[in-house]
Amino acid sequence: MEKKKFPIGPQNYTLYEEIGQGVSASVFRALCIPHNEVVAIKILDFERDNCDLCNPHGLNENVSFVFGVSKNSVSREAQIMNLVDHPNVLKSHCSFVSDHNLWVIMPYMAGGSCLHILKAAYPEGFQEVVIATIMREVLKALEYLHHHGHIHRDVKAGNVLIDTRGAIKLGDFGVSACLFDSGDRQRTRNTFVGTPCWMAPEVMEQVHGYDFKSAGNVLIDTRGAIKLGDFGVSACLFDSGDRQRTRNTFVGTPCWMAPEVMEQVHGYDFKADIWSFGITALELAHGHAPFSKYPPMKVLLMTLQNAPPGLDYERDRKFSKSFKQMIASCLVKDPSKRPSAKKLLKHTFFKQARSQDYIARKVLEGLPDLGDRIQELKRKEEDMLAQKKIPDGQKEEISQNEYKRGISGWDFNLEDVKAQASLIPDEDIIHDKEVGESSSAPEQEKQLQCQNSSPGLSSEAAESEDNTQIQNRIPAPSVDSTGAITNNSEKPDDDMSLASSYQGLHVSENNSPSNDNITENSLAGKPDSENNGKEITHPHSRKGSSYSIMVPDPVLSATSSEDLDEKVKPVVQQRGRFKVTSENVDLEKVVAAPPSPALQKSISMQVIPQHPSICLPSPSTATSLNHLGHSLFPTLQSVLQTNILQREGILSLMKQLSDGDPSAVHVVDGGVITSTTGTDKSSLEAAHDREKELLSEVTDLQWRLICAQEELKKHKAENAQYLLYGPLVAEFIYSIYREEKQSRSWCMHIFIISMLRNIIHQLWSSYDGMLFLNRDRRLSQSGLDFKQIDSEWHWDNFIILQAIVGSVLCLSFPSLVALPIWDNRGIICCIILHVVLAEPLYYLMHRFLHLPELFKHYHWLHHSSKVPHPFTAGHSTFLEHLILCVIVGIPTLGTTLLGYGSTSMFYGYIFIFDFLRCLGHSNIEVIPHQIFDILPPLKYLIYTPTYHGLHHIHKSSNFCLFMPLFDVLGNTIDERSWNLHKETSSRAGRKGRVPDFVFLAHGVDVVSSLHAPFVFRSFSSMPFTAKVFLLPMWPFSLIVILAMWGLSKTFPVSFYKLRGSLYQLWLVPRFGFQYFLPFAADGINKHIEDAILTADRLGVKIISLAALNKNEALNGGGVLFVNKHPHLKVRVVHGNTLTAAVILKGIPEEVEEVFLAGATSKLGRAIAIYLARRRVRVLMLTQSTERFAKIQKEAPKDCRDFLVQVTKYQAAKHCKTWIIGKWTTPRDQRWAPPGTHFHQFVVPTIIPFRRDCTYGSLAAMKLPDDVEGLGICEYTLERGAVHACHAGGVVHFLEGWKHHEVGAIDVDQIDVVWEAAMRHGMKPC
Repeated sequence: MEKKKFPIGPQNYTLYEEIGQGVSASVFRALCIPHNEVVAIKILDFERDNCDLCNPHGLNENVSFVFGVSKNSVSREAQIMNLVDHPNVLKSHCSFVSDHNLWVIMPYMAGGSCLHILKAAYPEGFQEVVIATIMREVLKALEYLHHHGHIHRDVKAGNVLIDTRGAIKLGDFGVSACLFDSGDRQRTRNTFVGTPCWMAPEVMEQVHGYDFKSAGNVLIDTRGAIKLGDFGVSACLFDSGDRQRTRNTFVGTPCWMAPEVMEQVHGYDFKADIWSFGITALELAHGHAPFSKYPPMKVLLMTLQNAPPGLDYERDRKFSKSFKQMIASCLVKDPSKRPSAKKLLKHTFFKQARSQDYIARKVLEGLPDLGDRIQELKRKEEDMLAQKKIPDGQKEEISQNEYKRGISGWDFNLEDVKAQASLIPDEDIIHDKEVGESSSAPEQEKQLQCQNSSPGLSSEAAESEDNTQIQNRIPAPSVDSTGAITNNSEKPDDDMSLASSYQGLHVSENNSPSNDNITENSLAGKPDSENNGKEITHPHSRKGSSYSIMVPDPVLSATSSEDLDEKVKPVVQQRGRFKVTSENVDLEKVVAAPPSPALQKSISMQVIPQHPSICLPSPSTATSLNHLGHSLFPTLQSVLQTNILQREGILSLMKQLSDGDPSAVHVVDGGVITSTTGTDKSSLEAAHDREKELLSEVTDLQWRLICAQEELKKHKAENAQYLLYGPLVAEFIYSIYREEKQSRSWCMHIFIISMLRNIIHQLWSSYDGMLFLNRDRRLSQSGLDFKQIDSEWHWDNFIILQAIVGSVLCLSFPSLVALPIWDNRGIICCIILHVVLAEPLYYLMHRFLHLPELFKHYHWLHHSSKVPHPFTAGHSTFLEHLILCVIVGIPTLGTTLLGYGSTSMFYGYIFIFDFLRCLGHSNIEVIPHQIFDILPPLKYLIYTPTYHGLHHIHKSSNFCLFMPLFDVLGNTIDERSWNLHKETSSRAGRKGRVPDFVFLAHGVDVVSSLHAPFVFRSFSSMPFTAKVFLLPMWPFSLIVILAMWGLSKTFPVSFYKLRGSLYQLWLVPRFGFQYFLPFAADGINKHIEDAILTADRLGVKIISLAALNKNEALNGGGVLFVNKHPHLKVRVVHGNTLTAAVILKGIPEEVEEVFLAGATSKLGRAIAIYLARRRVRVLMLTQSTERFAKIQKEAPKDCRDFLVQVTKYQAAKHCKTWIIGKWTTPRDQRWAPPGTHFHQFVVPTIIPFRRDCTYGSLAAMKLPDDVEGLGICEYTLERGAVHACHAGGVVHFLEGWKHHEVGAIDVDQIDVVWEAAMRHGMKPC
């Protein structure tokens, strides 16, 4: 197939709206006129100041500049995008120059970038499956780039694009580089390029160079295709003659930068991209990059000195172990220990990745268009600017400008960055600073006067002088290995040896004095009097900064050191992981003093005092100092030589520590290096670990307290709206007392109508949830999840609103109250007004609300429900509720004003109106197609659930209220409506999709039967607790239970989906008390057997038995059915292996003794043997010596003594770990000592009698986060959790095991099943 050629020239393209803007370019959606195809055009303006962030090739003679911009760096991106050929890398169609702009024509990724999607719809981050899918495609793109010698250097969510099909592409090569781009074919780079939060440590450090290991920049189109983008800072490792393998340029975005890119010592190579890859994974998980809230300089310091970021075990429990391991393997500061992209693709985390269709369906479905999202983000940024907050986009630009400022002169000094960043406060003291801002203003002003005062030398003069020096290209001096100062007129493109040679010369920004040389003198043990007390400013300084040597005044050396320590000792505070000077230090009183060894974590964190007399000199003084420069070269040489020697010593000591040297080192006064013993080091590490553990516990407690407070507020306010009915009831009662029939009449009618409307909606909801009646006629095969249930929680607000409006009208117009009961003319008049006025008005208003601007603000809420449900009819905005009041009021009030109103007319119209609304929003097709075959005109007079369901899906057709006739007249009818209705209606009685997994449950008691999803949807979505409103329904429930005992069969109750498979819950029509009736055992087994045979006939793969359905006394834990039907294809699973694992994993490792009640049951036996193997003493409560002896023989010989038979609860009066597998009365519980914890596997659970003890719930597991359509709670368990036996069956299915799991528990499989559950993303509750 011949490749489509795109035309060259701006006249062939029509630009639409801007869809992206970066530091170096803007991206527009455009139309290619000859091909009539929508494309994206990236336009780089050569005249823009920030068009070129840096010169990736250095300031050598081979680089030509156009309008002040490097042609090499601008053309590289276009060249790379044109040459790449990989499905996950964004490829340009063509590129050309127009005036001073470079146009790059690219495919239009309609889904946008992952960053935009996160900001627009997922501020808390994606689900793990989505992350795995996206990052797998990004990793493929990186593997391709690395294979061809390119480092991307700016991988982040903003550069990963997704198209309409879900395809993922990586783009933006603006700072890319090639390791094969010079004559020496270098294999590492030393340029500082990237985004600090995403930078790898080696990119920041640049000691050994960096390679391909960082990530970010992810784009999505409307089909869900994902591509890695933003190659504006990417690099090629194969761009030198000697095949160099590292780079030394400082390019990228700070949050994403690898540490080796920041440090710039030995360069960086492919491994830098893997660091950014891990940062991007964290960004997709949390919605933001680590350290993104800090200033760029602070990000650099935190990346270099903090432990690598990662997923927190407590806060990020929703993420799997494999995800955490994958991120940990990427975020290793030593680049050599990071995996390559090719190796990382084989990680187990990516096994859960899905196809691109999953991205399109899960991520892009329901999102506004890319242009609308961009406009919305811009509006938010404008609002933030109006509130004087910095928007995310501006933070990104500030971040880019910060590191661009540092590399513009090719003299980036990391120690300067560290010195600045160490003074930036952590987040926990920002508030305190704001509070004390007014009080500390005079001190700040005094500090600024000292730091920034430069008598006679303006910033403009310094700037012009710097510009002149740059234009003249005066070579800067450097230091050779002997310490001699020489001039270098030429340097390699990515060589940072210039900055490395000037480690002793600290870069001082904004005319502030530098302090590193005082540090060097202190470390070297040099007296202050050895210097002349002057500041030597290097003549070849970069714009806006100066290279200066700070030499203390000799007067200071004569001062008593003891007086200085007492009067002007600088204040040092611990801020998280940093030691910084306090915010109120008076710099005028601080003098040169060596830092305390205990505080000297690194040179950048030392407290460097400053004397008030040491300020920038006046022009005359500066001139005289410049003349004296050559005479001071020996002093400078000595300082630099000392710095080099100390640096080599520090690196040597660091190497010893990394090699496992048991001694730790620190620097004391005079620069003498000593070591501490291994014991001191271990004690310090233990204290640090304990501190981290305590901080983690405090954070967890604070989080739990916040959640509890929010939950309490929610419960207090969730039903507060029903108090609005209070005045109606009060007025009704008062009117009875006053015998005012007129007042009593309207209050009673409004209240009764409101209650009956709630009942109509509730009955429709119950029918909609009866899976056993309507599963073959469902429109949407998805289940209702907790998110939709919560969003529709207050669905009846419109009924309350209309009751209030009706009350106001009755009070305002007394004539509306005195109405007859019936009037035939009123019924006819109401129908006419509905057809003539209400229907067309609703149709027009509905179409009006679907205009983009109105839909986004007023109608999106109604369409946010993915699965239609009768409650969805009331899920709307306040404006829609008001419109609905008008629609209902036109026929009713119009008829009354005409003099034909009646009570029956009001009741009838409102009830029919609600009935038809619930019918249209139902997920069940209830109208048979045969009616329309007999009476064809009827299909234009009444709509169907299928008809209205098409409107909710496509949003561009079927706008009518109840009568499709108006859609026909307005030419907005969907032609598929009738055929789809006939197809859905014809499915009645046919076999639907067969479930892959069935959990066979049973009822617990009479009241809990009302927890079924088809009774009260909202009640079943919360853990079961006895409510007062359930008591009146108890007799009705008892009648239903007795009827089910005699007439009902096993039936499906609910379903959910997990990784493409269908999971159903079937219910045996028996309740807990019936399992203990001797005469009921055969009947229960018959129901279970029939369910197993039905599942086998349908093709179900796994059927898992709930608690009492696998009772050992009932059927031997399922053995009865397997033995009776040996050729079963369906696997029968009791799931107790995982139940035992959950209980055992909940017992702390340090426990040495447990008390076990129910010791001879299936679970008790397995728990006892497992604990004996762990050398835990088990007190087994049993009266049967024979059964105890049998279990004891099953344990290993060397473990049998750990099993001890006891016959009374008194034997456990000193044991604080009780495992309860049988009913334990409050009398028995009293033998437990205070502080005992009760682990339970008894159904029902025991009564929590002891307040000085803690009680665990039944063993349960949370299902993986990618479960879909789960909207009910299993009995008393929290949302998303299922009983461990249920989870055990799910694990059995996911693992594809082919054996039955019945009878006794295989103790050897406990750890196997547990690890499998963890691997599939389950979590213990």
